[in-house]
Amino acid sequence: MFNTMCQLTRRYQLQEKISERPSRQTWLALDLASESKQQLVIVKLLPFSPQMQWEHLKLFEREAQVLKNINHPRIPRYLDYFSVDEEDGTGLRWFALVQEYISGQSLQQLLDQGKRFTEHQVRCFAEEILTILTDLHELSPPIIHRDIKPSNLILGKNNQIYLVDFGAVQDKAKAEGVTFTVVGTSGYTPPEQLWGRAVPASDLYALGATLIHLLTGIAPANLPQSEMRLDFQTNIQVNLNQVFAKWLEMMTEPALEKRFSQARKAKSALLELNTVHREMIAKSLQSSSQSTRHNPRFLRLLRLITLQFSLAAFAVFGLILPTIKTLKTAQAKRTIDSMDLEQSDNFMRKNKFLPSILFLDVNRGGSNYTYSTHATPLYALNYAIPKQRNLNSLVSGVFLDLDSLESNYLTTVRILCESKSSGKTPPAAPVVKNGVLECGVGTKRVASYYSGTSVIWGEEEKLLYESLNSAKNGNYTQALNMAETLRNDATKDKAFAAILYELIEAKQYEQALKIADTMQQPSYRAIALAAMGEFEQAIHVAKTIEKFSVKASTLDTIVRELAVAGKSDRALEIAETIQSYYGSREKMLQAIANYRNAQ
Repeated sequence: MFNTMCQLTRRYQLQEKISERPSRQTWLALDLASESKQQLVIVKLLPFSPQMQWEHLKLFEREAQVLKNINHPRIPRYLDYFSVDEEDGTGLRWFALVQEYISGQSLQQLLDQGKRFTEHQVRCFAEEILTILTDLHELSPPIIHRDIKPSNLILGKNNQIYLVDFGAVQDKAKAEGVTFTVVGTSGYTPPEQLWGRAVPASDLYALGATLIHLLTGIAPANLPQSEMRLDFQTNIQVNLNQVFAKWLEMMTEPALEKRFSQARKAKSALLELNTVHREMIAKSLQSSSQSTRHNPRFLRLLRLITLQFSLAAFAVFGLILPTIKTLKTAQAKRTIDSMDLEQSDNFMRKNKFLPSILFLDVNRGGSNYTYSTHATPLYALNYAIPKQRNLNSLVSGVFLDLDSLESNYLTTVRILCESKSSGKTPPAAPVVKNGVLECGVGTKRVASYYSGTSVIWGEEEKLLYESLNSAKNGNYTQALNMAETLRNDATKDKAFAAILYELIEAKQYEQALKIADTMQQPSYRAIALAAMGEFEQAIHVAKTIEKFSVKASTLDTIVRELAVAGKSDRALEIAETIQSYYGSREKMLQAIANYRNAQ
């Protein structure tokens, strides 16, 4: 039998058996022919034996052929295909398929570990997977995966989704009108696929069932059904937006003619849903001042004034003021909550916090508060400062969950704090003391918005925040020395990046540039140069970055600095080179406008 001593074709050194089924084995292996001789690959092995079903070989060869002709950044690359004799005396011949190894965990593994996903996270996954499916379905001929489920979706170290396992893949042109073996997984497979017919919409059903699994934590086969429809809302683990719920229902519609017919249409509907949801938030915020007079409690107070003014004017007036104050503060809390959600959403998409909130111009429309954001690689602070002295200020923190640095799945935690007294003075920011995230001095936690226990981190994370607190106090040398002692490379990178941002915030540009030069990522040098106003140098450095997501994020920071400096035309030129990063030209232009007006 194969073991970790085996070398296939004197090139692939088997390292670890990942999975084994009667029809195949999957191994993690080293490619000894790679430049470093340390490149990990995935090797799938299929035995050619008398017990083997011909359909298994047919599917295996089809997978190899399809992967050989697919060049997609979110699908593991085909590397090799060959046969080999097993040297154990049985004389069996094995077929081997070699693919690129994607470092990360499957969504199924995360579910098995007890991970639960928010609606925003699931929407991000849906958009990414629909982009992959659009590319596959619009090939000529189209490629239908036929087995989309959490175990076939890998969340990589870069926080991006990869679609794997094309063993059930179907070339639509070959399959239409032809009988073939039914493949798929119970609960994720639509009715038409069970009857031997798979179309692009079949993948959409499987994706919808997968998303429902992520939201409920329950495999779709174990969910109750009503008229063949998945009854998922009674088991939902999050407060699900009902428009998104309707979208999921349409994705998992049993009747093929009532389901989305194309991945592109499903994605367009999802993006439109996101836009409408944001517009609804903006509209509700703009009209919040009007809603005050429709508040039942407020109307009762008005009637009380009318009927008893002559007898109890001062008493009623004493009731009205705290009521109006509560309503105005509630409006600010809703706005801050929207800002927090946008920060979490952006971090899931782009692994960075927003320096300003781009989707909502909250400082217009006669608001009682002024809103602002301070973003770093570790956290984003969102402030609501009252324009009147009789209101309380607010500050929220969206923090990178430091425990998630140990895995491939980066998450965020949130806290909202309110000042204990009225006034226009900005409140103290949330702090981490002895590994516990808590509200700053003179503020209190708003439990009605953020319930649950405090987040507690370990010794490594405590040291990280001690170094960051030293940087905030201007003790940069001490901060750097403490950060240097961190053992975890990911934590250390975040610490140095956060200190660099603190230096930039304090306008200590030369020192920030020195730190950037000691870091391996050129993106930090580009960011420091842009903060100094050396825009062209910064652009030149950013364009040398190979990874598009990092390059785009860095150029976006330069675009912001250009816009703040009043160089809107140059900002637009640079933004156009990464237009896909913003999603559309309209969003790109809106981002530049918000960057310019945020200061």
